[in-house]
Amino acid sequence: MYGEDQNYLEDIYRKDLMNTIMNLIDTLDDADKELITQLLIENKKESELAKRYQVSQQMINRRKKKIIKSLRETLSDGYKKIKSFLFFWLWIWSLITVYLNAIDLLA
Repeated sequence: MYGEDQNYLEDIYRKDLMNTIMNLIDTLDDADKELITQLLIENKKESELAKRYQVSQQMINRRKKKIIKSLRETLSDGYKKIKSFLFFWLWIWSLITVYLNAIDLLA
């Protein structure tokens, strides 16, 4: 039972994190949003995008790193809060589960 509950909470956590990432991507300007979407979601190669935009692959790579760094910094604070919150509730849930299992054993 505990394992199923933990998996359920982890699924919620992953979905919430993905939601947060998608919301962060939506805050980017259109050009950055298009680039990061193509690289991370559509799995296009830097070299492919470099040809499309007629720039060097290194320029695409530097821009990608800049965008990811910005997203990571923004996400970091929110992620830490979400993680702390979920782990707190996971801890509470595990205590409740242990307590209920103990009551079942005594009955």
